[in-house]
Amino acid sequence: MIGSFNILFLVHMLALSAAGTAMFGVAMVKAHLDPGLPGVKPLIRQFDIVGGIGFAVLILSGLLMVWLNGFGLAGMPLWFWVKMALLVAVFAGAGVQVRAARAAAAGDRAAARAAAWVDWALRALFVAVIAAAVLAFG
Repeated sequence: MIGSFNILFLVHMLALSAAGTAMFGVAMVKAHLDPGLPGVKPLIRQFDIVGGIGFAVLILSGLLMVWLNGFGLAGMPLWFWVKMALLVAVFAGAGVQVRAARAAAAGDRAAARAAAWVDWALRALFVAVIAAAVLAFG
């Protein structure tokens, strides 16, 4: 079981790297490049794909690691539950961001401001999730 857990942990860390790189990569592209330039929208789309796959692998590998650790959910520390609550906030924020980005693309200036604010909030939440994981599992 230890070998399986270690492999899952490695996969979990690689997925975290992919998701984090995609999240911060999109932010850098949006901050420094005009989305109207050729090639920028496909680049953002690729970051979105990598980020989505990274988050899916994070959830799956995290659930499998909880199952393999032998303690079950009852043995999880408080910071684990804080991390889970922050993850729910990340996914809710991602849904809000997608809707705001679509409305912004249709010309809604208020939605564009909201999308920019939600981008910052999501990055802060992502860092908070990592901090909670470190506090939960040392």
